[in-house]
Amino acid sequence: MKHNPDISDTGKPISFFNTRSGALLLLGLFALLCFGAWFYQTQEKAMQREVEKNLTAVAHLKADQIIAWRKDQLEDAGMMVNPFLLADILRFIADPGGDNETDLKMRFRSLADQHDYIDILLTAPDGKKLLSLSVTDRFHVGYLPALALALKEKRPVLVDLHRESPDQSPHISVISPFFSDSGQDAGSPMGALVLISNPESFLYPLIQSWPTADKTGETLLIRKDNDQALFLNNLRRQPGAALRLSIPLTQTDIPAVMALQGKEGYVQGRDYSGAEVAAVILPIPDSPWFMVSKIDMKEAFAEWRFRSFLLLLLILGLTILVGVIGLVIRQREKRLHFQTLYHSEAALRTSLERHSTTLKAIGDAVISTDAQGRVEMMNPVAESLTGWKQEEAMGNPLEKVFSIINADTRKKADNPVKRVLRDGRIQGLANPYHPDIKERD
Repeated sequence: MKHNPDISDTGKPISFFNTRSGALLLLGLFALLCFGAWFYQTQEKAMQREVEKNLTAVAHLKADQIIAWRKDQLEDAGMMVNPFLLADILRFIADPGGDNETDLKMRFRSLADQHDYIDILLTAPDGKKLLSLSVTDRFHVGYLPALALALKEKRPVLVDLHRESPDQSPHISVISPFFSDSGQDAGSPMGALVLISNPESFLYPLIQSWPTADKTGETLLIRKDNDQALFLNNLRRQPGAALRLSIPLTQTDIPAVMALQGKEGYVQGRDYSGAEVAAVILPIPDSPWFMVSKIDMKEAFAEWRFRSFLLLLLILGLTILVGVIGLVIRQREKRLHFQTLYHSEAALRTSLERHSTTLKAIGDAVISTDAQGRVEMMNPVAESLTGWKQEEAMGNPLEKVFSIINADTRKKADNPVKRVLRDGRIQGLANPYHPDIKERD
């Protein structure tokens, strides 16, 4: 009989991981995977918080710079009309042309060079141009709506970024009104200075500068234009986008649109080029502007992707290590199992040989069967009595090998093995029953 090493003596398959060591190993593997998943999620959230923290710091820095620039423009405009300049302006208004115009233009040129203005325009209270540094009328439309507000509130007013025509560059202006301070007309408006700046000279570089080495970091200025989000500055991926590129407010996954919908702080979405970005939205106080500081997700989380790759490799390595340990334990248990089987079979073989020797030495006929009554062993006396050799009789029913008949009636007797198995008692075989040796023929 061939023995299957993966079958126990009870006929059931052997599972080498039903042991305590196998259970502990599986528990350890499960704990490792749970810890790896928890650690991965923890690190991912930590990286997201780090990106949000850094981007928020940059956004507040850029917003503060823009606010400070706007404040400086208004403060400079408020101090622009000093008594000396006002005296030159009043002389020019009283007597235009000649030396008065030349002197006033020289003063305007000095102020323009000092404050990086591309033009200074002197207007009457009704908006009529009285004097300008430029020889053309390119910048003499966009300031008109803000002039009335400046004269009414008696304070400098910032004119938003605009183009006089599609082919002209964007510019921004500050209206600085001045008033009469003498006589019955004290406090009445006398005119205003329109201080015109090129945003390319300071504002745009201020917006586009990025304080870290990020390649995709970018700051955007947006304002609402009807049902569009209008970009006020040039963009890294679209250099000529200032006051030309706009996005419908229906594209709600774009941070520029989110800003106009009232969202503020850290968001994720797509930028104007379709790239996935992380962004921080901040409104610019006392202005229609919204600022978006953004960075491509691919760059922002590049370090995390590298970390996650190493983490996954580590978890995979530990899992393989646990698997190798499991295989070593399995091989050890199989070896121990085989050793146990070997010793058991050796002991059984010795016992069978001893019993076989004993049975063969008995002077009576001995036939051994299994629980189904099939012959398993016969001693020489039984072979002689039945006429069957043990090799031939093995596996045959006992009644075929050992047929018992009544000597007087020649009738077959019941199989005594069946009676033993049925009644659970020793059965004797008395005369006149004896074996029928001829039954084999």
